[in-house]
Amino acid sequence: MSARSLARAVFRRLPPGWTAAVDYYCRPRLAEAAGPFNGQRARQQLYRDLARVCHFEAIVETGTFRGHTTEFLASVGMAPVYTVEAFPRYYHYARRRFRHRRDIHPSFGDSRDFIEQLAGDAILRRKKVFFYLDAHWYDDLPLHRELELIGAAWDEPVVMIDDFAVAGDEGYGFDDYGPGKRLSLEYLAGLDGGWVTFCPTTPSCQETGWRRGCLVITRGEAATQLCSLQLLRRFTHKVVDTKAAEAGSVTDRTRED
Repeated sequence: MSARSLARAVFRRLPPGWTAAVDYYCRPRLAEAAGPFNGQRARQQLYRDLARVCHFEAIVETGTFRGHTTEFLASVGMAPVYTVEAFPRYYHYARRRFRHRRDIHPSFGDSRDFIEQLAGDAILRRKKVFFYLDAHWYDDLPLHRELELIGAAWDEPVVMIDDFAVAGDEGYGFDDYGPGKRLSLEYLAGLDGGWVTFCPTTPSCQETGWRRGCLVITRGEAATQLCSLQLLRRFTHKVVDTKAAEAGSVTDRTRED
């Protein structure tokens, strides 16, 4: 075994807090490796527009990673950010990175448990909250349950889902984990709550960075506010009512642009 291989083997055996410290102090480029929202400038402007018209009072992020987007959310939104990471190494990195920030609150754990805990805060439930959902890196896909919890606790949440297919623009990448786990509109079939869905209007060929797709969903008066934004368009799609389907019929609810 070479010295480099031995060093890597030893490094992998270190506790997550130690490896995160090495990442933070010895690999400073990691702090700006991709940039917020996968380095996508149009998505960054979209969030600025959302924050301007919606005046968010709190921000919730699932999937902290190294905190690139976390810091951007806090700086632009001017509201406290509650963020959760399930991978120990990334959590410890973010905790170290934001140790002096009182407006950013990193947590470790499962995103569903995290949102359920936040939903138990009566004060937070009354606030205008922006949710950025990006905790779908693994086979256990939490997105559907995350949306159920959000829909049950908040009246007018604004939710942005990363790595989501943009219908009509194949240039945007998205996550596909196999049958029933493809992040497209079909994945949201049967989701209760009167959600209104929006997709970005920026063509993928004009986007920068990793060019990952996203979906924005909301309801109530917030939907009217989002209709005023040039960087979003309201989706036209059919939502299958799974309960009706199980009873032998399918109800199509069409939402128009």
